[in-house]
Amino acid sequence: MLKRLILIVLLTFAAAPAVANENTLRDHYVTVLQDEGYEEIRITRTLLGRLRFVALSPRYRREIVVNPITGVVLRDYIRLLGRSNQDRDDDGENGGYDDDDDDDDDYDDDDDRDDDDRDDDDRDDRDDD
Repeated sequence: MLKRLILIVLLTFAAAPAVANENTLRDHYVTVLQDEGYEEIRITRTLLGRLRFVALSPRYRREIVVNPITGVVLRDYIRLLGRSNQDRDDDGENGGYDDDDDDDDDYDDDDDRDDDDRDDDDRDDRDDD
């Protein structure tokens, strides 16, 4: 009985630095991200128990994954956020670049006419009489 009690006390005190270390890591990364201009910072845990920081600034989204025991940064990913919808005047219907209104052949003008002399349809034009 005494051995179990000693073991429980030792394990409790052994886990205390890990909790203190985790709080220190949280405070450190939140401070760093705020200093770099990130306004919204969310802290979650991954399935493996790692700390995951997702931070947003007006231009960037940053994700940092840290091992809470060792403090090692396992991932630091920064993504440039896209332009606003107001700036996308050259995008096509499905998000691709659209150089003109419809698909004519030679160059980008604003009409639907075929601008070259090629025969572009799939049927055979010969007479089979």
